[in-house]
Amino acid sequence: MKKTLFFLLCTFLFLHFSLPVKAQVHDTYIGDGYTTEGIHYTIYNLETESSTQRAVGDTIDVTRQFVFEGTIQPALTRTYTEKIGTVTYTGTLKLSYFYPENGYTYATYKGTLTAIN
Repeated sequence: MKKTLFFLLCTFLFLHFSLPVKAQVHDTYIGDGYTTEGIHYTIYNLETESSTQRAVGDTIDVTRQFVFEGTIQPALTRTYTEKIGTVTYTGTLKLSYFYPENGYTYATYKGTLTAIN
């Protein structure tokens, strides 16, 4: 009985630790900061099959992923400013989707930014 129990435990541990781990792939680090509530976040340019940066005149369409520490409910919109090359863009991004994982909340925002200089 003890040998069978030991065998089952070893088999379970072996299988448990040999399963692939889902890794979050980030493309380009943009920056980080803190929300008004004091929650730290990091911003990434999220590459998708469609272009995430499409410039049309003085505007640019972007997709950005914010990674918040902790499990939170992200805001539905975010005022956002970013310097791309020598041009500073600003605008409002809308929440596309979000999910909590391993103590973090991953939120994807999309929107159009306008050049301010």
